[in-house]
Amino acid sequence: MDFCWESFGVIKVQNMLSAYCAMHNHLRHYDHVHVVVRRDVESMNPKIVRIVSGGGSGHEPAHVGYVGNGMLTAAVYGELFASPSVMAILSAILAVGGPETPVLLVVSNYTGDRLNFGLAREIAITKFGYNVETLLVDDDCSIENAPKSVGNRGLAGTILINKIAGSMAAKGCDLKQIHKFCSEILTNDQLATVGFTFKTSGEQFKSIQIGRGIHGEPGITELEEEAANFERIIDIVLEKLLNKIKTSKTCKKKVLVMFNNLGGTSPLNMTLFANFFLKRLSRYYVAHIILEGTFMTSENEEGISVTLLHMDKMCELVTHLRHPVEIGANVPFIINRVMNPVNYEKDLPLRPVEMWDKKKYDQRFHSIEHTEVEAEVSKTAIMRVCCSLRDNEKILNEMDAEFGDNDTGSSLSHGGGCVYQLLCDNDVDVKYPAVILNDISEILQQNMGGTLGALLCIFFQAAAAAVYSHEEGLKFWLRAIKLGIAAIQKYALAEIGDRTMLDALQSGVERLELKIKEEASVIDCAEAFAAGCREGADNTRVMIAKAGRAAYKFTEPRKLKARSNDPGAEAIAIMAKAFSEGIRKALTRDQRSGDSDTADSE
Repeated sequence: MDFCWESFGVIKVQNMLSAYCAMHNHLRHYDHVHVVVRRDVESMNPKIVRIVSGGGSGHEPAHVGYVGNGMLTAAVYGELFASPSVMAILSAILAVGGPETPVLLVVSNYTGDRLNFGLAREIAITKFGYNVETLLVDDDCSIENAPKSVGNRGLAGTILINKIAGSMAAKGCDLKQIHKFCSEILTNDQLATVGFTFKTSGEQFKSIQIGRGIHGEPGITELEEEAANFERIIDIVLEKLLNKIKTSKTCKKKVLVMFNNLGGTSPLNMTLFANFFLKRLSRYYVAHIILEGTFMTSENEEGISVTLLHMDKMCELVTHLRHPVEIGANVPFIINRVMNPVNYEKDLPLRPVEMWDKKKYDQRFHSIEHTEVEAEVSKTAIMRVCCSLRDNEKILNEMDAEFGDNDTGSSLSHGGGCVYQLLCDNDVDVKYPAVILNDISEILQQNMGGTLGALLCIFFQAAAAAVYSHEEGLKFWLRAIKLGIAAIQKYALAEIGDRTMLDALQSGVERLELKIKEEASVIDCAEAFAAGCREGADNTRVMIAKAGRAAYKFTEPRKLKARSNDPGAEAIAIMAKAFSEGIRKALTRDQRSGDSDTADSE
């Protein structure tokens, strides 16, 4: 049976978006990039700010349900709980207007989203001349003293920011005004969310986790005992909210309260919780606006999140929150619905993306050239790496499941499969080292979402710049790896020792540098690099995570012992080993071929 690189998840999301747009034909879906935009986007005033948001699928109605007049101009999707790829995000930016049109990216603060949206923004600005700003929403307050490299998560408060920003854009506010107004809400501790999950057993609540993430990350606080009602949960949730939005000594602050169903909570339990919570809340705040519904889910998770928005700018906020919208989501906003017949038109290809197909390299990318043998060795080694990612998909997913969302192996397998196919089709010019690195980055940008996908894109893009140092041979590759490490540190705000892929890379590059100084062979250098990466990856098992989703679990003062290596570091070790094996195999084969030719000539 042939191995199939295509993921059912990709098709599932694509079909969902196509069907949604058919049922809500004020929208249109761009094929293959998981982008949904307003159907009237081309007739909009080019000076009107476009609001773009998105994230992984599984949070519906977020974000496709909020695309429409008065809210989002476009939404961009990744696979289940995975960040959209850089290619998809850039496609959304290009789809909503030209360089003269301002764009605001509203991003829930997760490492993968932050990296991918940030990289897409940089490409849109530098390559296409767009005016783009980013707004990071970090309303989660369940975690105290979250690591700097991670920050607080973006939860249902993102929907309120989308609502406010969309209203301001519809009223003609410029990009700076919208960004400033929404930023002040976030930086002045006016928006806070706490979520919790539970399992119902008869009339009892059990397996209660407060602070559980919308991607399945373990809760920060776990209640071991069963509960007959929500009182104990409310005590903890309200305490965390009070720590974020301080009460006033002179008068009660007015707040908006949003009760969000995480997907699997019964209407009965939603209403019961809201009733108990509002009674307790009245001791500290005045609930000026109350919203209850399904705004942002965690697939079908049984749970609730509570969001408070301090209404200090009363008139402006009320005006924006009550501004009518034309969206598909069934939420308690003022919605103008236009009942149109179902429209099953074919999904549209995204024309601006065709610009990506035109390879335009800095001429210096061709200044360092492989010999014919080196090119073939590189191709063989990279293809072996791709196969190793496919073979280790299950192992990497299992490692990621401990503190993440069980998708590292799948994401890498899919990304590796795309690289493998293009190498088979000779669509990557292996003659030039810098071009190889640049092309791998662009392939992953188009086909691999998630945090690790973004980090690898950044790594390979930065590594390609090693060509500017005019180093050749092994020194070029040493320089490339060092540049890649530095870029990850810059954009991910991670350091060596944070329990990430950096720990494997740094250990590997140190071994490689020593071998190069000893003037060792290519095979010995590759094997030394692989051994160093393996050592670095194994060391992550006893490290405390300070970056990525695993860091959320390590913020509580508890003794945690990981069962596995960091999945990103493990992936680096697997790739390094496969690369060294590929080099040995290719060079040994070439040597045997050379010996055979010599014998024949004799």
